[in-house]
Amino acid sequence: MAIIKKEINTMPKANFDFDNVNTSLISSKCNSNEYRREIIDELKKVLTPFVEDKKLLGCINEQTNLIADLKINSANLVDVIIDAESKYNIEIDLASAEKMTNVRSCIDVIVEKMNFKR
Repeated sequence: MAIIKKEINTMPKANFDFDNVNTSLISSKCNSNEYRREIIDELKKVLTPFVEDKKLLGCINEQTNLIADLKINSANLVDVIIDAESKYNIEIDLASAEKMTNVRSCIDVIVEKMNFKR
């Protein structure tokens, strides 16, 4: 038994950082097309109260501009940001909020803040 213990103690130890693996898995999931599609679907729900022509919501993609395409006024963009913060339990700072002009930038900010929170 003592020989086995000695052999085990002299075996090289695996030095593996599971926290980094978890973070990279979360990050890759958050950047997957499927996950981005889920965010678009949720974003539609957030945007719905602020879009007068609801037919426009059916055509949303990552290139959709919130003001030019969906006709959301700039005052309502603040409400969209507040609703996104609530929905995803994140905080969006002013610099990030200013980037949120189209659906792609909204997704990018949401994913960034969700990754930062983890």
